[in-house]
Amino acid sequence: MPTGVVTASIRIRLQHSSGDSLDRPREHPAVKRTPIASSAIVSIGYDVEFKVLEVEFVSGAVYRYFDVPRATYHDMLESASRGRYLNRVVKLEEFRYERVQ
Repeated sequence: MPTGVVTASIRIRLQHSSGDSLDRPREHPAVKRTPIASSAIVSIGYDVEFKVLEVEFVSGAVYRYFDVPRATYHDMLESASRGRYLNRVVKLEEFRYERVQ
């Protein structure tokens, strides 16, 4: 099961669920992800200092969600279905996000 530390310094498209986007270079510290048992998600990680949730999907795509409260990350870890929690809570809260990979 792939896991890892990802550091990105690339041109990215930041997106908000409203459809707004902004292209700009951004460097973010590595986020260490932990493998989880899920049919949709391979691993998740959280950066406490930057409040960044990072999610690696079975498709290989990796997304970062910004300004996510620590409690949201912990609730996701404790959820019976992390994929459902991501869809029903994280995505509905309209956190700004970026695709890293």
